Amino acid sequence: MINEFERKALLFRIAMQDVYRDEDDRELGAAGKLELKIETLTEDFTAILIAMYTWYQSVTGDDELDVFDFIGVLNRLAMQWVFKSKEEGERND
Repeated sequence: MINEFERKALLFRIAMQDVYRDEDDRELGAAGKLELKIETLTEDFTAILIAMYTWYQSVTGDDELDVFDFIGVLNRLAMQWVFKSKEEGERND
């Protein structure tokens, strides 16, 4: 049996994977919804991070990367996005 945090991380991961699936093959519809509560928002964002991390591992097969290294990957992606946006004359932050 999984705890509530693991359930949230799983739901967020399924949601991210579903955007790449045909409508008939999507899994999230049967999973129900989460309630947005200010009291658990930190847990929700942490679950999103863990969902992204485990999905990254699944897609890339990179089991050597720990969550801190993954945050470094996200930071580099964010920096690339900011620099590209500035080059294009946009402000997207």
